[in-house]
Amino acid sequence: MSGADARISERRQVFDIPVAHYHVVEHCTLHLRCTCGQVYVSAFPSEVTEAVQYGPNVRALAVHLTQGQLLPYGRAAQLIADLYHLEVSPATLLAWADEASELLQPSVDRIAQALIQAPVAHADESGLRVAGKLHWLHTVATDTHTWYGVHARRGMEV
Repeated sequence: MSGADARISERRQVFDIPVAHYHVVEHCTLHLRCTCGQVYVSAFPSEVTEAVQYGPNVRALAVHLTQGQLLPYGRAAQLIADLYHLEVSPATLLAWADEASELLQPSVDRIAQALIQAPVAHADESGLRVAGKLHWLHTVATDTHTWYGVHARRGMEV
């Protein structure tokens, strides 16, 4: 038998994910005195405001886990610790979700306005528990926009 007769008779593939880990980027500023006597100090990038801080990717992951996947803050913090060996408190995750909410508010307002102006929209409500008490998840949607809101009351105040 010659090598010219060889052919692939079967294939097998293994899909896997890389082991998760984080990396640290250190930023330094320089302090320099010119020969003329003037002192120059370089600046940190505008997004680097603290001596030690979490970057945008871990913050986005935390918001996704708590707001997109609806994990409780404690479980989301534990998952980040398990996967990345980063100890982030549930309170920090809550603060990041609040910051994301503020940043997204203009988009939420535009969605609400588009739904108000829509000639036809679907509206629904479902009961759910918030801190052990009955609340209502209100939904308004068209083919292109969806708005959700959780309220303690089922209807509008009269």
